[in-house]
Amino acid sequence: MFSHLLLERAASHCGAQWKAMRPEMIREVVIDSRFAVENSIFIAFRGENRDGHDFIPALLKKGVFCVGEMDSFHDEKYIKVPSSLEFLQQLSRERIALKGSLTVVALSGSSGKTTTRELIVAGLTSHATIVHSTTGNLNNHIGLPLTILALPLFCDVAVFEMGMNHAEELSLLADIAQPDVGVLTNIGFAHIGNFVSIETLAAAKVELLDGSRGVVYRSDDQWMSAWAENRASDEITLHPFEMPRSFSDSLADLPQFMAENSVTAYQTLKLLLPRISLDEVGAVARRKKLPKYRGEIVVQGERLFVMDCYNANPDSMKKSIDSFISIYGKSNKPLYLVLGEMGELGKFSEYFHQELVMYIKSLKVLSRAFLIGKEFEKLDGAVLEAENVKLIPSLGDFSTMLPQTGVFLLKGSRSNALERLVEQKELQ
Repeated sequence: MFSHLLLERAASHCGAQWKAMRPEMIREVVIDSRFAVENSIFIAFRGENRDGHDFIPALLKKGVFCVGEMDSFHDEKYIKVPSSLEFLQQLSRERIALKGSLTVVALSGSSGKTTTRELIVAGLTSHATIVHSTTGNLNNHIGLPLTILALPLFCDVAVFEMGMNHAEELSLLADIAQPDVGVLTNIGFAHIGNFVSIETLAAAKVELLDGSRGVVYRSDDQWMSAWAENRASDEITLHPFEMPRSFSDSLADLPQFMAENSVTAYQTLKLLLPRISLDEVGAVARRKKLPKYRGEIVVQGERLFVMDCYNANPDSMKKSIDSFISIYGKSNKPLYLVLGEMGELGKFSEYFHQELVMYIKSLKVLSRAFLIGKEFEKLDGAVLEAENVKLIPSLGDFSTMLPQTGVFLLKGSRSNALERLVEQKELQ
């Protein structure tokens, strides 16, 4: 909730002249007309299938503030702007400028963002801290402003997840959120296809750190440590830490990715809760229900599925496989990998898929790895020649030959939708 004055400021900044006829409080900001109510703001966007401007006449009759790019509406609650997106982003800047004592934590990285975010939030709430955070996948140039504009009037800490797949995206998000603490979980090869090299990808990742007042970063990461060396004289408070090679008793029983995310969350929480311990964060991680498709366990008869199929990149793929083997390698049940292709690798795709297959072939503990997707199909036949590797044209083909007993890791990009194998959805 916030005053109509923020609307006036954002409109003015965007080159629009608009004044409220009377003082009013804004309840919420939406871009989906179905959720617009009286004294909320609906911002109209033009989509591929629908134009949000079509819903404005009916919403104005309901007392909804409407923002759009068309001149067709003449109503005291309609704000015409050159760009709906620019207005949304500027309105969120105006809201964050009123944050007062609120501490803003911004989080990004090649993998582990969502899990680390949820561990930070859980750690804070366990200490009676009032927290507002990103929900779902609202972590881009539209989702972040909407999350900011949903800030409650009274809040101690805001934890914002930020996604990116191109240069200058994190710079924009950091400019909007003005983080007091910036956190990078890691820098890997996710979205490498949108960059000419790992160096340019790393430069895009550390944009978040450039835009933060305080920075939690891994000193054992070559890109982050190089960034820190170049920022030694800047007015940025550095909080380096190193990921341990082996984990203490408080984290040793967790999957590797969860243990690493717990360490990052702990290093961040220490700035906000100085008395918190790693043991406490480990306990939070054990209690935490994993987000859907991020390591959840599904048992069907004699089959146990580890569903880590929310996303995949070269780094997370290897970590997921290693963690799977470390946990289930001594289970006396056959181990299977069901791996979907990795997306957004561009000209590097063949290299990383071949590297993955070569790694899999070295894992003698596996009964077999089933590979699904066109990127695997493009590999040279000699690369795929191995008893424990089998190329599968589609999930539909695989469902008929799925082994009746064993432990299965399902890992792949969202485009593969590997969860269909377990959830009995359409497999074409």
